[in-house]
Amino acid sequence: MLLHGLAAGLRRLAGAALVALVAACGGGGGDGNTPPGGGGTAAPQITTQPQAASVDDGATASFSVTASGTTLAYQWQRNGADIAGATSSSFTLAPATLADDGASFRVVVSNGGGSVTSNAAALTVRAVAPVIGTQPQSIAVDAGATASFSVSATGSQPLNYQWRRNGADIAGATAAGYTTPTVAAGDDGAQFDVVVRNAAGSVTSAAATLSVRSTGGASGTRLSLATTHTLARRADGSIVAWGANTSGELGNGPVISGTFARVVGNGAAAVVAAEQGGAMRKSDGTVEGWGTNTGGWLGGTNGTSPTTYLTPVPVPWSRPVREIGFGLDNYDTQDFLFALLDDGSVWHLPGARSVSGSNTSYVAAQVSGLTGASALATGHGPMHVVRSDGTVWKLDFSLNLSTLAYFATPSQVTGLAGVAGVTCGTRHCLALLNDGTVRAWGEGRSGELGHGVPASSALPVTVSALTGVTHIAVTSVYGASFARTADGKLWSWGSGEMSAQPGSGSAAPADKLVPTEVTSLAGALEVACSDRHCAVRMTDGTVWSWGDDLYQQMGNGPSTIPVWHQTPVRATGINLN
Repeated sequence: MLLHGLAAGLRRLAGAALVALVAACGGGGGDGNTPPGGGGTAAPQITTQPQAASVDDGATASFSVTASGTTLAYQWQRNGADIAGATSSSFTLAPATLADDGASFRVVVSNGGGSVTSNAAALTVRAVAPVIGTQPQSIAVDAGATASFSVSATGSQPLNYQWRRNGADIAGATAAGYTTPTVAAGDDGAQFDVVVRNAAGSVTSAAATLSVRSTGGASGTRLSLATTHTLARRADGSIVAWGANTSGELGNGPVISGTFARVVGNGAAAVVAAEQGGAMRKSDGTVEGWGTNTGGWLGGTNGTSPTTYLTPVPVPWSRPVREIGFGLDNYDTQDFLFALLDDGSVWHLPGARSVSGSNTSYVAAQVSGLTGASALATGHGPMHVVRSDGTVWKLDFSLNLSTLAYFATPSQVTGLAGVAGVTCGTRHCLALLNDGTVRAWGEGRSGELGHGVPASSALPVTVSALTGVTHIAVTSVYGASFARTADGKLWSWGSGEMSAQPGSGSAAPADKLVPTEVTSLAGALEVACSDRHCAVRMTDGTVWSWGDDLYQQMGNGPSTIPVWHQTPVRATGINLN
C-alpha cells in the first residue's frame, strides 16, 4: 500500500512538471470564445446592416453599417469589387447617375479577430424629367442676317432637343442652340420654341419671337398707314386694306367675310401706303401700285384728270427694286413713290414729265449724287435715306419749270452715325441706330423728341432710356413718337392725345416728355403710323389701332361721333399670321 501511494504521487508530480514545461515552451489552448491566433480579440459582428437606397439621377446616395468589436477596419465593395478609398463605416456616392442604377453595395468589417461581410444593399437611381433653366429669348436682327436662339435645361442625360418654328419641327435643329438661315421680311414675327426630352419625359420652352428689322424701310414690316386708310400684308403675301376708298385706296375687291377689309393684291413681299393708294414690292423686285395717280406718283399717263387704278398695275423701274417708300415734297403738295434699287441707287416718281395735248406722262428719275443707299425712311414726311455707311440724307425736291421735271437734292443730316432706319413725319424724325437706341430731331414742344424737355432741336438728340428698339414710328398732326422693343413692349412719348393711354374722364393724358410703356399693348411685333393714326401688329396676328377714325381706318366698322379712339381698338376679323 505504501508503495502504491508512492507511485501515484510520483505520477501526479510528473504530470504537473510536464504541464509547466509545455507552458514554458508557449503551448496552450483556447477557452472556446477566442478564435485561434486571436490573442483574446473577438471577431466583428454587424448590428445594423446597410439599407437599400433610391435617389434621383444626380443626387447623393449614402450607405452605412454599424458593427461591434475593437479596432475595426472597413472596405466597401460595389458588385463584389473593392471601392478604392471607401474605408469608413459609411460610403457616399456623389453624384449617383443612371449608370449606377441596380448596383449593389456591401462592406467587409475586419479586425485582428476575423472579418464579417454585410448584406448587399441595392441602389435604385430614378431618371429626372427635363427642367428648363434659361428660356429662349426674343431677338431682333436685320434682314439678311441670321438669328440665334438657345436654351439651358437640366435633367437626366441624354437630353434630346427639337426646335420648332410656329409649332412645326425644324429639320436637323436638335442641339441646345439653333441658328436660323439668313432671315428675310417674311420671317418677321416667327415664333421659335424647343422641346426637350429624355427617358423621364419632356418639356416645351416658352416661345421666342424673331423680329426682322428692315433697316428702316417697308421690307421688314407688315403694316403701312396713310391718312385715310390702313394697309397690311398677311403671311401668305396678300395685301388687305381698310378705311376710305374714295381714291381707290382699297381697290375694287369684295369685302372679306367677317371684316371691314378688302384684298387688294397678292404675292407681296412688302407694302407701302400712299395718300391716295398704295404699292407693293414682289419677291422678284417688281412693283405694282393702285389708287389715284395724282401728280404721277404711279408713273404712266394721266388724261385731263388723274387715272384711278382699282387693281394693281406695274410701276416701271430700271432695275429690280430692293425697297419701296412714300414721301412728300418740302411743301406737302406732291406725293412721291420711291424705290431703292439693287445697285444702291434711289429713284422717285414722278420724275420727268412730258405733255402731249391733254395727256401728261411721267417717268422715274434718279436722285443724283446719292449712292450706296441701304434703306428708305418710313412715315409720311419728307423722304430720308440711310446709306450703307450709317449716315442719313434728306431729299429736298424742286421743280424745273422749263422741263416740268422734279429733281431731288440730298443733304446729310449732321450728328448721326451707325443708323439702321429712319421714320419721319412733317414735323419731326426718329432714327433707329444699330445698337437699338433712338435719336430724334425737329419739333419737340409736345415732347416728340423724348429727351425730357418740351423743346425742339435741329440736331439729333438721344431719346431717353430706350434700348433694344426694333421698330419706330411718328405722327405729324398730333406730334407723337412710338417705339417697339425686342421684348414686345410698346413705348410712346409726345402728344398725350396720341399716347394710346386712357385719359381721365374726357381729358386726354398729359404730354409725355420721355418714353412711357403702353401696357395695354404688350406683345406688339411692330408699330406704324400715318400723320393722324397708328396701329400695331400683335404676336397673335391681330391689329390694334388708335387716333383719328374719320375714315374708319381702325377697321372695326362705322364710328360714332366723335371719330377718335384714345385707346386702341381691334380691327374686326383681321389676322395677319
